[in-house]
Amino acid sequence: MKNYSYVYNPDSRYYMSDKPTDFSDVPVKIGNIELMLQDIVEVNNIAQAEGLPYPTILELNSDQLWKCNLLVTFDLIEQKVKFRRL
Repeated sequence: MKNYSYVYNPDSRYYMSDKPTDFSDVPVKIGNIELMLQDIVEVNNIAQAEGLPYPTILELNSDQLWKCNLLVTFDLIEQKVKFRRL
């Protein structure tokens, strides 16, 4: 089974449960880090839970982290997600 990475597009006709046929390259800026995510699937909903303060915009597969040489740290003490390019 293949895992996919997703980006939220409210105008998309696809759902995360659909087998993707269209892929996009999506530029993303996180702080001062600029990335080009490749082979991303646009979907109309990435909701993970009800009542979150912000919509989920991006869901990354580990392949995207490898392709972009991106290190992601979840700092539970400071309650932050930290990104660093290797």
